[in-house]
Amino acid sequence: MERNFNLDENTGKLYLATSSKIDKDESFKLYVEARDDGSPPLSSIATVMVNVINQHNNPPNIDVNFISTQNHNTATILEDIKVGSFIAYVMVTDNDVGHNGEVNCHIKDDTFKLQSMGSKEYKIVLKKAVDRETQEHYHFTVSCEDKGLPALKTDKDLSIQVLDVNDVEPHFTKDTFKFLTYENDKANFPIGFINATDPDIGKGGELSYSLRNKQQYRLPFQIINSGFISTNQSLDREHRDFYEFEVFVKDNGSPSLNNTVNVEVEVLDRNDNAPYFTFPSVDPFTLNVHYHPQSKNDITVLKASDIDSHMNAFLRYEIVSGNERQLFKLDSFTGVLSYSRTVYQNDAGSYELEFVVKDSGTPVLSATTSVSLTLTVSNKTSPMFTAVHLPSDNTIDATLLIIIVVAAVIVSIAIVVSITLCIVRCNNVRNSSSERTAEEKQAYQCRNEMRQLIYQGNNSVPVMSGNRGEMSDRYGHSRSHYYPEDWKTSTMSRSLPKSMKQKYSQPIEVTSYGDNRPSSHYPTDTLTSRKSSGQCWSERSSRQYEEIPAMSGIYGGAPPDVSSSSERDHYQDRYVKPPERQLPSTPDVVVS
Repeated sequence: MERNFNLDENTGKLYLATSSKIDKDESFKLYVEARDDGSPPLSSIATVMVNVINQHNNPPNIDVNFISTQNHNTATILEDIKVGSFIAYVMVTDNDVGHNGEVNCHIKDDTFKLQSMGSKEYKIVLKKAVDRETQEHYHFTVSCEDKGLPALKTDKDLSIQVLDVNDVEPHFTKDTFKFLTYENDKANFPIGFINATDPDIGKGGELSYSLRNKQQYRLPFQIINSGFISTNQSLDREHRDFYEFEVFVKDNGSPSLNNTVNVEVEVLDRNDNAPYFTFPSVDPFTLNVHYHPQSKNDITVLKASDIDSHMNAFLRYEIVSGNERQLFKLDSFTGVLSYSRTVYQNDAGSYELEFVVKDSGTPVLSATTSVSLTLTVSNKTSPMFTAVHLPSDNTIDATLLIIIVVAAVIVSIAIVVSITLCIVRCNNVRNSSSERTAEEKQAYQCRNEMRQLIYQGNNSVPVMSGNRGEMSDRYGHSRSHYYPEDWKTSTMSRSLPKSMKQKYSQPIEVTSYGDNRPSSHYPTDTLTSRKSSGQCWSERSSRQYEEIPAMSGIYGGAPPDVSSSSERDHYQDRYVKPPERQLPSTPDVVVS
């Protein structure tokens, strides 16, 4: 107590020590002794009661005690703690009197709250659930304020860390993982990566993978803890081209959580299988074919197969050999074997055909087969082969091309020469025709049918009835007649004297009378003769004919200048009788 008060020895004054600090109301009991300086000295003791009344306003003091502490101001809680759980104890002290000592405390936070336990005592509890994977640390402040004038306030910062609990199962980034890989790769070839996550920490975030097979076949795959899937043997697409299985993943927490995901692996094809013929099924194959003109062009269909897929199984067909005569063609895509040209009788025989089928892969694989084809041809087909052989692949032979060019040049030259000759002839005809008389030009202009011939006679005029046939006079007597052609080609015409030929060179119609009545008159009027060409007659020039005495002797009368009977008989035999063979002549006008 002496440190709080001082006493003057001479005057007996009692006062507070300057270094003394009294923050609260206290009562002090002091014993003061008074002594004189006599001998012996005498003394007396008095009791002094000192009541200290605090007139100061001090801020409150906050003291927090956590259930689980990491350091002085940080507490730890598990993320699976229940709502309303007790977290920390808070005690507030304020030694002021009156309103200066009355204190209110609170915190501003959505996760935690402060509940009063009595006078200046509080507890902190959990207001809502916490999730470490969402928020791992929480910071808030406890504030306490008295009711003095002025009011004094004290804040204390607190921190709470949420500890992890293995409450989250592993999660895959996809519902189904799909991978592609090629066949024939070596073992341990990587297929793909399975991506799974676990937000837990520690053991709860450590994952382990394994394969689960739903099928009956053995899986040729393996997986490691990092999630990589690889093969444990070489794959064969022709054996199996699709695999489906599950990947199982679990964490190492306590308790352990797990999950599964579907995995699909498609095996892509490599061109590792050659095509093969399904028809013909044997090598060599014998095929007998009979051809007749009504036969269809198709002969048979070659078929092949390839166990590879896509472009590796896209097949093309070709004829390798045996088709030197270019009689057959083969469709590259359908395999249809047919005739490439007309089949002739000399095409009959045996053909050793060799075919090849190729795929479209890389590298190209192929297969060959032989067909022994025997062709029989119907007798109704053309006996000779005259078609031009075309080389394979629709190309034209160089020799054939030269022949075509030479033939075209020769034909062109012949046409040019013909045109030139025609022009020359036309010029000559045009020059010669200009020299002809007007009468001759008029004779050639029109071709009309000869309608009538006017003969001058004693009592009758012969009339020609149309074309070849009989003629009748006005008395109705039937008369046979010679045509100008017969007249011109007859022996008599050739045997007449030269003077008569010149005078009577024009063809005339001659009438034979049944009553041997001489025809002593011949036409002296205009005689129009025409040359028949179908129904068209070329008009000849009109000429005047005089009377020919005794010409009727040709048809029964005495021949001219013939007096004796023997000579007349000879003349009749020679000229009147129809000649057995007529010699060719060049008449001026031929009537057909």
